[in-house]
Amino acid sequence: MTQIYYVTIKIVVCFIIGVILKRTGVTDSRAERSISDILIKAILPFMILSSSQYVFNEELVKGIIAVACYAGIFYLGMVGIMTIINKKSKQADGDKRIMSACLIFSNTSFIGVPLMEELYGDEGLLLAAVFNLVFNIFFYTFGVTIISGRKFRPRYIVTDIVSTASIAAVILFLLPWRFGYPVTSTLSFVGDIAFPLALIVLGSNIAELDFKRIFADSKTYITVVLKMALIPAVVFGIILVLSSFVEIRPVTRATIVLMTAMPSTSLCVVYADKYNMSPSLCARIVTFSTLLTPLAALFWTWLVRVAFF
Repeated sequence: MTQIYYVTIKIVVCFIIGVILKRTGVTDSRAERSISDILIKAILPFMILSSSQYVFNEELVKGIIAVACYAGIFYLGMVGIMTIINKKSKQADGDKRIMSACLIFSNTSFIGVPLMEELYGDEGLLLAAVFNLVFNIFFYTFGVTIISGRKFRPRYIVTDIVSTASIAAVILFLLPWRFGYPVTSTLSFVGDIAFPLALIVLGSNIAELDFKRIFADSKTYITVVLKMALIPAVVFGIILVLSSFVEIRPVTRATIVLMTAMPSTSLCVVYADKYNMSPSLCARIVTFSTLLTPLAALFWTWLVRVAFF
């Protein structure tokens, strides 16, 4: 339990630093985009590759397979459910598309991967990287289609550096040898920057959040409550029941639940802007869900700790 509180304190402190930097003019939207690019294109790959040096064991291989299978089933199920709901919904087309995408796709790379590493070390990091790999496959296929109504481009998956690093990490983990200390220490040295840097950027993003506008629009807070409370609760219940019939490692179970409890991915905002699909609604949902990350992380981390460990 102490570790959970320590992680929560780290999240809150980094958020506050980000808010202060934005309020004092040290960062702006341009700086946020630049730092985000550095994080995703340079630091996260190092962090993910460092997880490949975890001591090989068959149980973790089973965990990797379990996470990959669950993530695939989760995304297929959510896409199917939201497709049925949207056909019956009377909301504007753009709003329906954005709400669906924000409900389905979490911020697995920017927040999820660093958080799992902080909580569960290299094992959690490797499992999170596998989950994020499945996320990328589904986002750049179904996700982009949901938001834009257009066909996806396979090159987005192939050229995504986080996906490439995730594939490389799994392959390296399965190989019967490990890098020497100079390489592993360098990977960890660079990768350790990811968690605090990601949270500082997120804190900067939420510094100008307009609460009046959020609570004046029921679509925003309803979507966020469903995303960070109801959906993880359903997933938690399913995993709890499955654990009675199938042996699943505690870290594997925790990773599955926590990765679905992350805030909506900022990629939704990128594509909402690109295709002009209710971009303001999308920005409010993503920003508000990000603001609730410390509270959600504390609750769900505590719950999986009590239930699974």
